[in-house]
Amino acid sequence: MSDAKPTPRPARARSAAAPISRAAASERDDYPGWRWRTFPVFAAFVAGLLLAFIVNEGSVNPVAFVLQLLAILGVGYVIAHFFVANVIVAGRVRRRRDAIARGETPDDEMEDVVVYEDAN
Repeated sequence: MSDAKPTPRPARARSAAAPISRAAASERDDYPGWRWRTFPVFAAFVAGLLLAFIVNEGSVNPVAFVLQLLAILGVGYVIAHFFVANVIVAGRVRRRRDAIARGETPDDEMEDVVVYEDAN
């Protein structure tokens, strides 16, 4: 082996007043705009957290127990969200589309009317 030390690379210094070149600006614009506080990110996080707790089995740490409960509640919320989005809302959209195909106005079908006969 050689005892020679690697030569350090010169640091890239850029003054604060120097403008950013168009090439550097376009490179930054090519990256997608991440939105971290969205439902898919939350779903992936709680699913991964629950999976980690399942793989690592039990723990006597009270903080881990609270996190495990939060992960279970989060996965329950994710399942409820998927159910509402894919079953309930899809059914409403399908009924509205069918009403339009029959020539009816969808507002008449979708209106909920509650009648209380004993009100007077």
